[in-house]
Amino acid sequence: MFDPCSIIYISSGGGNFLAQILTAHADKERMNQILDTQNNNEYDGRWTTKEEVFKLHNNIDLGVSSNVTKFEHLHAKNNIIFISAQTPEDKQRLEWRQTFLDNNMADPLIFKVRYQYHYEMKNYLDRSGIPYFDMPLNYFFNKSLFLEKVSELADYIKLNVDQNLTKIMHQKWIEQNIKEFERRKNDN
Repeated sequence: MFDPCSIIYISSGGGNFLAQILTAHADKERMNQILDTQNNNEYDGRWTTKEEVFKLHNNIDLGVSSNVTKFEHLHAKNNIIFISAQTPEDKQRLEWRQTFLDNNMADPLIFKVRYQYHYEMKNYLDRSGIPYFDMPLNYFFNKSLFLEKVSELADYIKLNVDQNLTKIMHQKWIEQNIKEFERRKNDN
């Protein structure tokens, strides 16, 4: 078991993927389901549909930052894991993912508003002194940084992690991103 946690992310910012990793490490039955779904071509072109089939661990409160209606509500969250998007590289990754993910973040105005809200939420966390674990979005695209951060995160929520499992899941996630990008590029 591990400490309850709240993953807060911007839409298309890897929150579901991080929750899947934590779930897979905490529950071997769910690990098999997650890995099977990652290996299944049935969901090609339907990324968000695929995410809906995962049964995340009950200790994970997963939420998109735009659903937090007041920053003050962050004070009530447990062990916040904030997937930050503060750098130009983070923003570029989000914009790139919008080229192949089907959600309303593809609308430039919605993207701009949600990105700014997420950015300001991180600033609020820093100013208010609320303890949280920062997981920069661009780390998701660098294997060594990602693996290092997941190990630190495991300590933060007291979860035993298997580096090999994390490597496998990360590699599959990267491959899926590239595959969906290529598929969408070829569709246009």
